Amino acid sequence: MLQTECQPDVITLNIVINMFCKMGGIEEALKMLNDMMMVKFYAPDAIIFTSIIGGLLNVGRTQEALNLFDQVMPKNGISPGVVTYNAVLRGLFKLQLADEGIRVFNRMLADGVAANITTYSIIIDGLYDSNQIDKAKKFWDDVVWPSKVHDQFVYASILKGLCHLGNLNKVRREEGSLSNC
Repeated sequence: MLQTECQPDVITLNIVINMFCKMGGIEEALKMLNDMMMVKFYAPDAIIFTSIIGGLLNVGRTQEALNLFDQVMPKNGISPGVVTYNAVLRGLFKLQLADEGIRVFNRMLADGVAANITTYSIIIDGLYDSNQIDKAKKFWDDVVWPSKVHDQFVYASILKGLCHLGNLNKVRREEGSLSNC
């Protein structure tokens, strides 16, 4: 596009960057982000940052992802929304960084961003996958249940976590009590 002097719009840039991230071309995505921040194109938006942060976390480049999230986004006047927070949480828990995930969740709440069902499912899945059963239960008791924001996806995360841990008797008990909700 650039060789033919066709200026891409922000939607095209979002699509290209997202595809680079999904296909393992994180360096190309970072180069485009850098070009955008040098005002060669459009200023990057939350969607672009979310794609790149997710791409960095997918390849285990945690510090770079968190730097974009914690420093670069705010410096560029972009506040993360629930989708960005969910991408960061998903990546951190996938990398078994549960404590960092909880830190990000607490920041999310402090920033006034409301958690949603996806947020809760990511955290419960991540805590179970990290073998932090007590923290998952406490998170359910202290955060999810009182929020009244839970559905079959959150319940499925709980049941899946218990199954993966070989806690089939507890699954049977939980399944009975959850079906009464």
